[in-house]
Amino acid sequence: MDTSAPGNTVVRFAGCDILVVMPSYMDLPSACRLMSEIRATAPLGVLVGGLVIDESLGRDPGWDPSNADDLRIALPYRMGAQSALSAALAKVLPECASPWICTMDSDGEDCAKDVWRLWAARSSDIDMVLAIRGKRQGSTLFILGYRGFRALYRGLTGQSIRSGNFALIRRDWLESNIVRPEFQLTYAGTIASLKCERIGIRCDRGSRDGGRSRMRTTDSVSDALRWLLPQSGRIAARTLLALMITAALGIIGLLWIFAFNVRGTASPGWTTSALLLVGGGFGLALVLFLVSSVMNGLLLLGKPHSRPMDISIIP
Repeated sequence: MDTSAPGNTVVRFAGCDILVVMPSYMDLPSACRLMSEIRATAPLGVLVGGLVIDESLGRDPGWDPSNADDLRIALPYRMGAQSALSAALAKVLPECASPWICTMDSDGEDCAKDVWRLWAARSSDIDMVLAIRGKRQGSTLFILGYRGFRALYRGLTGQSIRSGNFALIRRDWLESNIVRPEFQLTYAGTIASLKCERIGIRCDRGSRDGGRSRMRTTDSVSDALRWLLPQSGRIAARTLLALMITAALGIIGLLWIFAFNVRGTASPGWTTSALLLVGGGFGLALVLFLVSSVMNGLLLLGKPHSRPMDISIIP
């Protein structure tokens, strides 16, 4: 089938029941294998469309020409898997007729068999089926950093990180929400934070084809911080509550010391330490509140996919 023009994506995916979308950075052989496995294990009568977002800037020679049923698109610059998913979906969804979109990673951690477990859990009143992830794999330093960030995320937002890019989403819901500026920063963090009808399916992680993540440490830290941005409103509310609690404790402490002074007796020595702790907590809460407010402001300044996107379809 001719794929020389972007408009032909609507022809390519016209009869598909599900469109599988995966970003790839130097993982094209794994992406081709996954697409083949997904089709081989598809339920009878279910037609699968495949879209691979190639972020290698032409450096990955691993595309299998026999994958004639899949579409590979190249981005003009490397933007990371999260932003690449959002940018490509924003361009493709208006031309896509598939009722369901499945997004997943291409490195092998997301398994082909689990696509159909998510598919089996879908229903007419569900907008999204999330893959609830199992135990992380990686170096000791990575695991420690990941657990530390999960604890920080839970403390700031009151929620747990349980999912990633792997999800089955209703196309009309995703198309109406993909224009949100949060999606430019983090795809997985945004779908996890938006209110919709969703369910979760426990999916164990597979083994990466390359043996380890190709993401640099700086990219991992950047992705982690971006996860916080869609939750900036919740963070602001929780830090404001912390401000109110610490302020109330500070006032109670001052009244306690004042009562001792009125009676002409010295206040207990621990009251000074307690007030210092309350003051320090108040200052920390204030800093967190200001940081979250700035994050919220930066988010509101974002314009949906304002950077020019010249998506090239590779025959």
